[in-house]
Amino acid sequence: LRQLKEANDSGGIPMRILGQDKKVKVWIHIMVGDISGNNSLLGSFNNPNVTCPYRDCGCTKEDFVDPTSTCTFIKKADIDQLKQQNDIAGLKAVSKHNIVNAFDIIPTGDPVDTIYLSTPPETMHAIDAGIIPRMIQTIGDGFKRKQVAAAMHNLHLLLVSGHARQSERDLPRPSQRNHLLETTKTQATENKGNLFLLLCALHTQMGISAADAAGIKPSERKGKITTIKMILAVEKWFNRRNRRSDIDDTTKINAFVRTVLIPNLQKYFPRETGQQWMFPKVHSLTKFDKFIQAFGSGINFYGGFGESHLK
Repeated sequence: LRQLKEANDSGGIPMRILGQDKKVKVWIHIMVGDISGNNSLLGSFNNPNVTCPYRDCGCTKEDFVDPTSTCTFIKKADIDQLKQQNDIAGLKAVSKHNIVNAFDIIPTGDPVDTIYLSTPPETMHAIDAGIIPRMIQTIGDGFKRKQVAAAMHNLHLLLVSGHARQSERDLPRPSQRNHLLETTKTQATENKGNLFLLLCALHTQMGISAADAAGIKPSERKGKITTIKMILAVEKWFNRRNRRSDIDDTTKINAFVRTVLIPNLQKYFPRETGQQWMFPKVHSLTKFDKFIQAFGSGINFYGGFGESHLK
């Protein structure tokens, strides 16, 4: 970061472009990462139980699942004012550390709010590695019964073998290394593939019989199917090329996420332990539309490409 600042302060990096001597200035457009890493970049508390668990807004965890709540982004000027006044209580109220942030003097894509509006959520961490594993884990305790679990696993293996023979090559890749409901040893994209096959399984006669044996009512099974379709469709919408008119007016997608998708997660995939569905990755679903307006399709800030180079 220091070298980046020094290069820009000196007028830029000397380069010869198309036969002409130029000086190129470089800035950080966006930072892509997981919740904990981005929290550190913004100087936010890395704790889901603080007043403002999400790094770039003032929402409480109760606001994450409140369909009537309004999300307001944090402004750099407000944080700077609290730091100048050494207002420790004020900083704690917005869950920020009283530190000198290096990004205050580093050129970024947003010269006004700098890093505070430069850390968009992305679907691999938020959905594939965050929401989807929790959906699979909470599909229903009845599916964990020995005979039901064995039936679902056998059905999953049958679907995996047929998956490889599909002519449609854009289907998410599943995993058969572990049991379908075992998500701790599965990669993020494989979680998505497994959820897709779970969707297929619940349409089959074997899957319907397993759901009945697990104590899942037909209406609940249909609700789970609908919710799985919703999360897979939303993930697809975030990462595809959309019409400009859909991006300019995001009221429909935002209302759908807040009033339909998140309530469906709570109803058909109930989580009684931990933070339930009140955790930052769920709240990130309501932010994609704003960052897509700023940076284009979500594929532009998808984290999977960089993650694969770490292996």
